[in-house]
Amino acid sequence: MRDMLFYGGPIYTPWEQMEDGWLRVRDGRIDDMGCGAPPSAESAVSLAGRKLVPGFIELHMHGRSGVSVMDVTREPEALARLSADLPATGVTTFVPTTLSDEWPRTLAVVGALAEAIRSGLCAGAQPAGI
Repeated sequence: MRDMLFYGGPIYTPWEQMEDGWLRVRDGRIDDMGCGAPPSAESAVSLAGRKLVPGFIELHMHGRSGVSVMDVTREPEALARLSADLPATGVTTFVPTTLSDEWPRTLAVVGALAEAIRSGLCAGAQPAGI
């Protein structure tokens, strides 16, 4: 979908709250936003009874839903599972964080995380460094 409009509800930004706001996304990026009468779009989603907020950034993620960041050395798709699970919680970006361990294992985990990130396996929330 190239052009999508969200309209008719509160939209929160880091700077303001627009009560009767609209937000247009074009080619996967926020293109424009405002209050009042929305512009036309290929597809539209009413915000009636809902709120639109920015995605959250999880700055310290050891794991979730039975998956540990430390699992990535023996299960490379572990990071992809974390990535897929996080958007349901509002998280769009996260920093995978290791646990304390012996130095060789920690280095192996960091290397495996870097490879998993480079491979593009994360289709959900995006890892932002290690």
